[in-house]
Amino acid sequence: MASTWPFAGRSGDIQAAGTHLGDPASAGVLIAGPMGAGKTRLMAELLRQHHSRAAFVARAGACAAAAALPFGALAHLIPPEVPPSAEANLIGWAARILLRAAGRRRLLLAVDDAHLLDSASAALIQHLVSLHAARLLATLREGEAVPSAITGLWTRGLLRRLDLGPLPQEAVHEILEAALGGQVDTAASSRLHRLAAGNPLYLRELVEAGALAKANGVWRWIGRLPPAVRLGELVEARIGALTSDEQAVVELVALGEPLGAELVAGLVSAEALESAEAKGLVEAGHDGRRVLVRLAHPLYGEVVRARLPALRRRRRLRELADATERYGTRRGQDVLQVAAWRLDSGGGHDARTLVTACRLAQAAHEVELAIRFGQAALDAGAGAEAAAPLARGLIMAGRAEEAAHALASVAEPSGDELLRARVAQLRLMTVNFGLDRPDEADRMFAPALAGISDVELRAEVIGQQTYNLAMRGSCTQAMELLRLTESTPAGPRPPGPAPHSSGLGEVLLLEAKATALGQLGRCAEAVEACRRLLDATDLWRADAPELMLTLTYTRHLARVLDGDLASEEIGAALAQAAEADGWGVAHAVLTACLAQLHRLSGKVKTARRLAHEAYARLAATPYAILCLGEVAHAAALSGEPEAARAALESPAAASLGLMGLWREPARAWLAALEGGPAADLAAELAAEARGRGLLGLEMVTLHDVVRLAPPGSPPVVAAAARLAEVAARHSGRLAPIAAEHAHASAATDGPALVAVGERFAGLGLLLHAAEAMAQAGRVLAAKPVEARAWALAARCEAAGTPALAGLRAPGLTDRERDIALLAASGLRNKEIAERLSVSPRTVANHLQSAYAKLGIGRRTEIAAALDLTG
Repeated sequence: MASTWPFAGRSGDIQAAGTHLGDPASAGVLIAGPMGAGKTRLMAELLRQHHSRAAFVARAGACAAAAALPFGALAHLIPPEVPPSAEANLIGWAARILLRAAGRRRLLLAVDDAHLLDSASAALIQHLVSLHAARLLATLREGEAVPSAITGLWTRGLLRRLDLGPLPQEAVHEILEAALGGQVDTAASSRLHRLAAGNPLYLRELVEAGALAKANGVWRWIGRLPPAVRLGELVEARIGALTSDEQAVVELVALGEPLGAELVAGLVSAEALESAEAKGLVEAGHDGRRVLVRLAHPLYGEVVRARLPALRRRRRLRELADATERYGTRRGQDVLQVAAWRLDSGGGHDARTLVTACRLAQAAHEVELAIRFGQAALDAGAGAEAAAPLARGLIMAGRAEEAAHALASVAEPSGDELLRARVAQLRLMTVNFGLDRPDEADRMFAPALAGISDVELRAEVIGQQTYNLAMRGSCTQAMELLRLTESTPAGPRPPGPAPHSSGLGEVLLLEAKATALGQLGRCAEAVEACRRLLDATDLWRADAPELMLTLTYTRHLARVLDGDLASEEIGAALAQAAEADGWGVAHAVLTACLAQLHRLSGKVKTARRLAHEAYARLAATPYAILCLGEVAHAAALSGEPEAARAALESPAAASLGLMGLWREPARAWLAALEGGPAADLAAELAAEARGRGLLGLEMVTLHDVVRLAPPGSPPVVAAAARLAEVAARHSGRLAPIAAEHAHASAATDGPALVAVGERFAGLGLLLHAAEAMAQAGRVLAAKPVEARAWALAARCEAAGTPALAGLRAPGLTDRERDIALLAASGLRNKEIAERLSVSPRTVANHLQSAYAKLGIGRRTEIAAALDLTG
């Protein structure tokens, strides 16, 4: 870890303060902010960047000890003994001392913690600044009393006050990676940003306390805030001394935030709540008609909870639960919260209540809480009724071995068909995906189905097995099972009332069908099926909350094959997963999906980072195969053969063969990087995909042949013939463009390659676009096309592919580029000349030189040549 933490996120503040300091008419800048905001560091950076030999810097640090002494803050700059002649005008005497030290240079007073200045030092500074004999650069802590002499300087407009806000999340991530010397998990940096509220001091204390640990090459959140003496002392110093009632308010809110203001006031008193708010300990806000209370800083709660004695913690939790039940649990979240408080306080619960709480927590995607409730219910003797939701929660958390153990620990449900079907479905899911034993899942399928007579409940088991097949890449077999199910008449229902079913079987069957359809080239149908199911989450969320992830992934893959790279839905799902408690599998899988979208849009290094981050979370699960595929692909495109090879050589998960198949195309790109027979390898993969009926994968790998082989070569001609057939059967926008690319490349048709490149750019496939344009540039030997290819490739984070090899920048000088950009914006030569303080003839000469290098003839073509339209 770096001994001196990096400085980031303050470029705007530095620019604003630097502009003011550089203004001859300026008297200086006051930097204000809370403790730990980085005021002193910002002042040091300003002095480092803007200090010049023309200025004499007099540094002073005010402190409480020196505040009682005249000129205490400036004692090191002023002689200790005052001559008798100066006693009548001490301020004037001290000012002459400082100005004499500055000599002919301008005096710059740099004062840290100006709110602690003694009155004499403050008066001296005011005197020098008011006379414009010195400028001031000072820091002060917000919320503290500031000497009136200093306050008057900015209220009179002599100084500019710069208030430091919290660091943005991007800056926190940058600081963490620089300080730790390695990749930091995005979710971890987001959590630290939230806990520290963007405060650099708290951020550093959290890290040094051990909030992060390195696993699989990525720094990740350890799952809890470790006890840290210094961090606790900082927070307790910020909170200050509290009365017993104020302490009770803080403790109750820390354990239950957000809490209704009426509830807190009823447990303590309205006066105590108002006092805590006035001291800045809690904040109140409206949520509809309710007034909710939260702690004013996220770290307050972490520290208070960590330091709360066990018995008092239990008492506070019981108080919260009792009070909430008295006021009425009007919302499902209230029921869940009360149950959690009862559980944590050691209170008793009947098994049925715990099972209900487990299901509620799962539906809210609070996975860790669901697991706790489920385990408590199982311990209380709820049997299979508890084991089923507990296992589902453990599967969501990526803890498949524990899920299998929970299901094996209870007897087979005998009288309840619904429970029997649910347990069978979960066992198939656990064994197939979690334990990666698909053959065993196949053997379990028929016996499990034989024990269930209700048609709707049989559909749950069949739907799970069909999804198992689709995710293995056996999509044709999955569709055959679906057709068989649809064509088999339902047998007679046994006498008696039908068991309750939520329709989960129909949902699982449709999910499996959507997964298979997407890979068989029927992307639009797959996307529509997923949309229907996601729009109807109320029908299945309580029974199978994990479908939120699987449906999102299925739709993502179908949309990618369709040619739709819109990332908004994945981003929204990722944000939702980040808020979920303990659903790290969802966060990692969605991060891998986002990596794929970035790779396809040409951002190969961003994709590499995201995929590695996802892998660090999933390394011990079968789902790692998805991340490894993206790591391999992005690494190959980024010129990292060792990383690509390592990802390709990792064992594949048989149960997730579909994800493994999507890893295979990276082998061709690694071969291209290492000078191997890349196009031949891609053609072999296409033939394998064709044999399995995976039309989407065949389309992608055939197009890889076109991208990897020279235009007009035999592999391209062969791929073009087959791609035309594939495009006729594959829905969406991508397949026809891939086929057009193949046809244009096979015919070495330059204009057609240009048109294809622009169509790829329109889809956001910038790397594909750059490759097609580069191929066109070689065929046509046209500078404008080569310039367009270079501009597109420049947005692809230094991706390296055979088509882009040898591509060169147009070679504009800085001045040529500046003038070309101004011309592209619509300015005339005379206007450009006035803006740049040059002659119109100079502008014209530079433009002509730029035109020659870009291969264009007029200013209207500049935007396209420099890719300013993308």
